[in-house]
Amino acid sequence: SACIICTSTLELGIDIGDLDVVVQLGAPASVSSFLQRMGRSGRRGRSPYMAFVLADAWDLLLCTAVIESASRKKVEPLIPAKRPYNVLVQQVFLETVRHRRTTRARLKKFLGSLPSLQDLPPHTVDLLIAHLEGGKFLVRDGEMFMPGPQMEMLYGRSNWKDLYSVIRGGGEFRAVTPDGDLVGRLDARFVASRGEGSFSLGGKNWTLVKSDESHNLVVVVPGEEAGGKAFWTGGQAGFSPVVCQAVQRILARGRTLLPLLPAEEEVLDGAMAGIPRIHARGIHIWEVPGKRKMDAIALTFLSRADNALLSTMAKKLHGEKTRVRYDDLSLWFPDLAQEGAAERVLSILRQVQVLPADEMAGLLSMPAPETWKFGPALPAAQLREMAAVDTWHLAEFVARFCSLPIYQVSAPGMECGQER
Repeated sequence: SACIICTSTLELGIDIGDLDVVVQLGAPASVSSFLQRMGRSGRRGRSPYMAFVLADAWDLLLCTAVIESASRKKVEPLIPAKRPYNVLVQQVFLETVRHRRTTRARLKKFLGSLPSLQDLPPHTVDLLIAHLEGGKFLVRDGEMFMPGPQMEMLYGRSNWKDLYSVIRGGGEFRAVTPDGDLVGRLDARFVASRGEGSFSLGGKNWTLVKSDESHNLVVVVPGEEAGGKAFWTGGQAGFSPVVCQAVQRILARGRTLLPLLPAEEEVLDGAMAGIPRIHARGIHIWEVPGKRKMDAIALTFLSRADNALLSTMAKKLHGEKTRVRYDDLSLWFPDLAQEGAAERVLSILRQVQVLPADEMAGLLSMPAPETWKFGPALPAAQLREMAAVDTWHLAEFVARFCSLPIYQVSAPGMECGQER
């Protein structure tokens, strides 16, 4: 029988006909992802069927958390961008190029008609236009604005095709031999990051000898054995807060609500045995011996993205030399102190909890402007605001983290501690 192997392709709603079963490697990162993938099967009057290939007990725990959440209709909310300044710049450029020259009033009227831009703070457009004019992205002749040299240099190639989308990268290059035979297509980001050696395409090994960006074309010749370096355009954002909080509820309950087979229940019990007794809500901190000093562990159940923010803030408050590792569920402070490591982490997290959102943002490193396709055209203040609101999601982070009780507990196998 036929088999289709893919990453997120099926999740995107591409209908390829009848699927008997969806096989998931590991746990889905979100409840919505699980529902989308399971929904690819069970078409035309049949029940959906999904199987999981799990590597260890933690995969099993995460899968039970995902399925429990789905059964209780707990799904990740859709959060639209509140400060889409990247889109705002793109629309300013498109409108200017479309008319070849335009006025401030026409620009503001056009931008105000776009639903996604109607809730921006007052004077946003005026501040942006002033910045674009100062940076030579726009030039003015009286009341008329026209594309400037900086705008043409960054976005004007191939008849302004870079203005068609706010997605950076993307696109494909045709790979042809010197004789003009089409070999296949390469991701534009792979072409831009090419290094030494050969690569595999269409079941054969090739070496890239020349690229023509103006025509999205690369010339390749037969190469030696392809190297082991893989090019992957995806990323690992970690598990969603909904899944992480479901894991906490399972651990606090001491069991899953799903009807597992005895073998799976035994595996799950083994994973839970390595965790202290915890509450269904809150952060739990304990300490264990490290290599030289005591390590501190904080089970947050916030998500990888939130724990990344929290680890950065903790290092800024406690000192840049402080080492902090994080994953989806926890923070780990190795060799923190000879004694009182847990108390020190509790104090740090308490300090973060009382910080206003703007002070939290000040502790975080600003992403490079190139993170966004039109970031180089934005003023620094709007870049930071966009990062705080739509990249770091600080408002949602504050809502999840700042009201959580924090418990200092004993290491696994000892009785639960008290809230501090």
